[in-house]
Amino acid sequence: WIRDGIPALPATSYERIGGQIVEEPDAAKRNGLQPGITLTANGQKCIRVKAGGEFVVRAEAVMPRNAGEITSISFDFRDRWDFPDKIKGLFPIKGTLNRTVENGINGAWSELVYRFDEPGTYFVSSCVKGQRDGDPKDPFTQIMNLDRVRVIVE
Repeated sequence: WIRDGIPALPATSYERIGGQIVEEPDAAKRNGLQPGITLTANGQKCIRVKAGGEFVVRAEAVMPRNAGEITSISFDFRDRWDFPDKIKGLFPIKGTLNRTVENGINGAWSELVYRFDEPGTYFVSSCVKGQRDGDPKDPFTQIMNLDRVRVIVE
């Protein structure tokens, strides 16, 4: 940043609660470069559905002020993360990026309809990426964040 005369952004505001990092939910106060994400299923963090019953997952993401733009939102419904062997197969479903701007804060959202045919408890996850210049093709400067929801299929 010194070369271009652009100062670094203020540090990210967060709390550590029981080993979990909880970032400031308000993008205008959060600072830093990491996008925030909220994933819901039928508008909630945990839902119960019948086997074969459809539900809607919605990811909403925002960048801190002056931190850039959301470059992608993707989803993983498989609930089986085989690290490190399968890391390239994570988040295989790319969501449609619907951009938003509110009070100078860049954001985006994506929705999908899904269903599980077998009973069980599934953890659906979403990954959001943001980049300071809004360039989705720059492979080295994408900043990611994750969220998940629980879907109990009866």
